[in-house]
Amino acid sequence: MESGGVVDEILVQIARFVRRSHPDLAVGVGGLRGMSKIRALLIRNDKVREEVWAIAGRRGPMSVWQSLVALGSLGLLCEWEEEWRGLVRLAKEEFGLVLDAETFPWRSMPASREEKELMFLVYKATRNQAVRKKMAVRRGRSDNVDIVTSLSIEEFRREYLEKGHPVVLRGHSREAYAGNVGFDNLVDVVGDIRVETRVYKRESPAWGNLEDGPTLRLSEFLTLFHSSPNPPYLFDVGLPLRSKADFRVPRYFENVLDHLPEGCMYKSQWPSLFVGKKGSMSGLHVDAFGSHFWMCVFEGRKRWRLYAPDDLRDLGAVYHTSLDPTFLTPAEAWPIPLYDFTLEAGDLLFVPSQMPHFVENLSDSIAISGNFVHHDTNLPLSLRHFLVLGV
Repeated sequence: MESGGVVDEILVQIARFVRRSHPDLAVGVGGLRGMSKIRALLIRNDKVREEVWAIAGRRGPMSVWQSLVALGSLGLLCEWEEEWRGLVRLAKEEFGLVLDAETFPWRSMPASREEKELMFLVYKATRNQAVRKKMAVRRGRSDNVDIVTSLSIEEFRREYLEKGHPVVLRGHSREAYAGNVGFDNLVDVVGDIRVETRVYKRESPAWGNLEDGPTLRLSEFLTLFHSSPNPPYLFDVGLPLRSKADFRVPRYFENVLDHLPEGCMYKSQWPSLFVGKKGSMSGLHVDAFGSHFWMCVFEGRKRWRLYAPDDLRDLGAVYHTSLDPTFLTPAEAWPIPLYDFTLEAGDLLFVPSQMPHFVENLSDSIAISGNFVHHDTNLPLSLRHFLVLGV
């Protein structure tokens, strides 16, 4: 049997076992949703983990690598400390490898594809354990983000932009708009423009777990917003090309993209509008093309949870058609975020590039935001993204 067939067979056996023991999950034999459900169950249930390990182990020592590929497909190696330590010993005994969690040149090593697959999975488990130990240093709590009431442009660049640290500027909403913005005057300020909405679905593989909703006039959206207990989310709707609003980008956020010729992609995308119902949210995501991000809240409260850029692997980042990841690891398995804080009306937030995050609206909220590329910080990263996108 082809090695890929063996892996598929093991995954089918695991899915069938889980389906028999937990019929309420409706686990399929394949697909992202089925695998995500199995991962969530295995992380919570020791007995099920033991049985799944036994299913994979029945292939015998000659097929150990196929078993490990199957288990690696479920993202399990970093969960089982005893097993991954055994894999480290196996790698050393059979392949003479001493694994380093930070540097592992597995692609260039003179080994068969099977050996490389095993070595990479062992490396992945080892590195994930190192990341998990780093998480444990956080001791069950998140750090407090810096909240300041006064900040010069020079201080912002030196202490936050160049160091890659987020910051909240309290009471700085007038950096983005001179007047007041609320639900009672939003159509007057923005205009009755057509807006694309989003719908949050927890198990969706879409970016941020946000799928397309209906396109509506802003007045129609607000009527639905106030009359429905679960309306769609107005998420990142670009304003400059469709709105009369005199919103502006705060002076802290110098953007290389502003110097592009007229008509270029991303030239006139921001500021963009967010309107969310209490309880609405976006799932875990990283902002596009390696960009920095800012947000100004005019009404309501928004809970932000931020991770460090090097947490990406531990969060189960998967790359499909671009360098912007989606995340398949279930939320209950995510580690403690690096920052956990709440934005209030009047706050202006800066988020450095490559920081995974998810956001929940604690009350009905209105905000605007923008992405930007700075010539001294994230420009090289953004250029790599643009090359992949063909921009």
